[in-house]
Amino acid sequence: MTTFREQRPAPDGTHDTVTRLEQESAQLRHAVDSHATVDQAIGALAATRWSNGTRSQKR
Repeated sequence: MTTFREQRPAPDGTHDTVTRLEQESAQLRHAVDSHATVDQAIGALAATRWSNGTRSQKR
């Protein structure tokens, strides 16, 4: 979700803080989305291996 709003520098430096926090928030959202995708792929692989009657054994 991307929103557009005009940002003007504030005398107290909050513009920089807001920009930094927005960038960090976007990075964290991307990381969570990526993690969910990886988890789904792992689940699909595990289900495929299980349905084929094979299991990985830890040694």
